[in-house]
Amino acid sequence: KADMWSAGICLYVMLFGQVPFKASSMFELHQLIQKGKYEIVDDSISAEAKDLLSKLIQTNPKKRLSAMECLNHPWLQRTQDGSETINTNRLDLANVIFTENEKFNIKKDYLYRLEKIKQ
Repeated sequence: KADMWSAGICLYVMLFGQVPFKASSMFELHQLIQKGKYEIVDDSISAEAKDLLSKLIQTNPKKRLSAMECLNHPWLQRTQDGSETINTNRLDLANVIFTENEKFNIKKDYLYRLEKIKQ
């Protein structure tokens, strides 16, 4: 779930063009991150986007969204015309493939790089 926190930070940067935590020292930055206090710097961001951010930049890993919960969040499911949603079946298939390959000790990062080469 630490990766999901990082995804929340990336989403914040994409939405606002700046990082959510700013400090003059590493110690101060670490304290701000631990407290999880950040500002929404643009009021035009939708309530759904704010909700997703708050659930990703959650300091308690047990309360933070999983990858699948994130993909099923209303903000990511909504499209401009409201007609399409993310197909999570492909993700389920990818997880099965990775799980089966782990039985043969094939590393996920190797498979990922191999897939990138094929593209």
